[in-house]
Amino acid sequence: MNKNFMKTFGTMAIALTFCLTMLFISSTSLAQQCLDNGDGTVTDKGAGLMWQKATAGPMNWDAAMSYASGLSLGGHSGWRLPNIDEILGLYHSPCKSMMEVVPSYYWSSTAHDPYTNAARQVNFHD
Repeated sequence: MNKNFMKTFGTMAIALTFCLTMLFISSTSLAQQCLDNGDGTVTDKGAGLMWQKATAGPMNWDAAMSYASGLSLGGHSGWRLPNIDEILGLYHSPCKSMMEVVPSYYWSSTAHDPYTNAARQVNFHD
């Protein structure tokens, strides 16, 4: 990640990771769409995604990518950072209320076009 990009935005982004899982959905109510798995993960059945319940703390983009790829949580490996559409979906999801989301900027895995050395972030400040 370009150091100038980090300086320009001056953010201490927090890695928010999730695991893609194939899930079946039947309803969009909070109780039926969102499930606290009791193992550090929350499943969003509406999106078909599993999220890490608690944030990992401030880190730069490279560290966030490494953290996610090395994570073993809830009996799953194969974690990664969400793409920009997935993290925006979480921002608007009722499942966000079940998670320990700290108001901050969160990294995505999506490049910030036209800059291939920068990634897009989502601001979770309310």
